[in-house]
Amino acid sequence: MCYRVGAVACWEIDDQWHWGRFVVDDKFRGLGIGKQLAYHSLQDIFNNITESLTSDARDTTVQILKGLGGQVTGQAYDFYGMPVTPINLTRSRFQHVIEENALISPFVL
Repeated sequence: MCYRVGAVACWEIDDQWHWGRFVVDDKFRGLGIGKQLAYHSLQDIFNNITESLTSDARDTTVQILKGLGGQVTGQAYDFYGMPVTPINLTRSRFQHVIEENALISPFVL
């Protein structure tokens, strides 16, 4: 039997890369799995795909991305009944945060 505890996606629209559809199963929240998923997916994206990306993120995800160098770029707005906030993240800011904190993986389980 196979069970997914989390997922994230990255896609391109009009030469702009987006990161989102970020989810961790309710049963596994609070264990650091989402932080690990964000860190490793962003590391892979910045190493292999793009120098910058954007996301329209819910509050918890905004905090995770800000901790990895993300910068809020606008006000929150309604997305299907829940607020999302536009946020941008670049490879250089991501790497700076990782190096500044001497982190190999910033969130150890």
